[in-house]
Amino acid sequence: MNSTDGAVGVTLANGHPAIAVAWCDKPSTMGAWILKPDPWKSVVEYKNTKVDGGSDYQILDIISPAEPWQLSSGRANLDPDVSYLAEAWPGDGKKGIFGQVGFALKDVENLKPGQVWLGTPGHIVTWDYFLEFARKDVCS
Repeated sequence: MNSTDGAVGVTLANGHPAIAVAWCDKPSTMGAWILKPDPWKSVVEYKNTKVDGGSDYQILDIISPAEPWQLSSGRANLDPDVSYLAEAWPGDGKKGIFGQVGFALKDVENLKPGQVWLGTPGHIVTWDYFLEFARKDVCS
């Protein structure tokens, strides 16, 4: 799938794993999902029917999604022994994704405030680095 201008990472929100999505051009709607391997299969999918606010990012608490995010299919009962892939996309996803991140729950459960798990394979970066990565490295 083609990548569009943005970045996806995993952080913590309200003590839960959360997908962090940053973009260059704000979408009007977007979606996200978490997949597990062998074979790749969607575990849980979310829709955001109205990207609100003036920021260039959003956080999706995968356990307790809050408006404007909605659970559209599946359940976020993630297995601590499984490596997952999270992706997010603008609109209906037909024009590509903002990015993807590989993670296991053990990778993100001890993140500190202001930290993001980024990449595949992933590594810990600061929130500022994550946003700068989206703005400079991906959006330019």
